[in-house]
Amino acid sequence: MALSEMVKENWEEIKTELRRKWSKLTDKELEKTEGDEGMICGLIHKKYGGKPETYSAKVSEIFQRFELREEEPVEMGEEEEEVEEQESGLRTSPKKKGETSQESSEETAMH
Repeated sequence: MALSEMVKENWEEIKTELRRKWSKLTDKELEKTEGDEGMICGLIHKKYGGKPETYSAKVSEIFQRFELREEEPVEMGEEEEEVEEQESGLRTSPKKKGETSQESSEETAMH
């Protein structure tokens, strides 16, 4: 089974989350599941026993967290914020280290 784009992009983090929750799982075993939730649940059941339904809900929750994260808008980095401020005319001098945009704008307005 091929990994979905979301799983491919986040597989290392997903594996880390799974291993954090179920420390008996090995990286090699998780790789064999190819990111298939059903196979992961079967592996957990094999290692820990108990009800597979319990694992299914928890594994799905981990995958859903990454799906939701993929849908969130990307935040701008500092450099992008500075460029946007410069383009909008709010900023004419470089920001000093530790200075907020508001402080810099007030200083620029005073000159």
